[in-house]
Amino acid sequence: MRRRNVEVQIRVLLIEDDAPLRRSLEKFLTQAGYSLCSCCNAREALAEVEKSHPHILIAEYHLPDANGAMLLEQLTRYVPHAATVLISEFDYELVADDIAQVDVHAFLKKPFDLAELETVLSSACCQMRILMRNLKWNADPVLRAYLPPLTRGKLSEISGSSGAHMKD
Repeated sequence: MRRRNVEVQIRVLLIEDDAPLRRSLEKFLTQAGYSLCSCCNAREALAEVEKSHPHILIAEYHLPDANGAMLLEQLTRYVPHAATVLISEFDYELVADDIAQVDVHAFLKKPFDLAELETVLSSACCQMRILMRNLKWNADPVLRAYLPPLTRGKLSEISGSSGAHMKD
């Protein structure tokens, strides 16, 4: 039986209220090959998640209209299999109680190194590949989800400096 390959681009929903950081992350994520939607608050994110059905959710912890951890919990009601990443200027210990209540794939403290972000995204992509492959194979045994190789281009190479940091 011949299998059809279907290429699926990983979709990311970024929720960050700091405009310069959001623009930087948008640039890095799109240059790395992700399909990207971005928002600056929870209200926009809740509207966007229903339209874009992202595979990866990246949210700032301290948004002007919501707690990012609780927002991730709400968003995963629409996309229950999405990998979630919480970013914050606060130390992990200060947000650990909120994170414990939500299924957070990764936590990055600002300013974070691009290598850390690359690692988190690679891990989230691996999680999505496995999940999507299982979902597709279970739904249609003739259909195999093909996702591009993990090597998408390193964000640190795209930025032009390997030691670059993302800052608030």
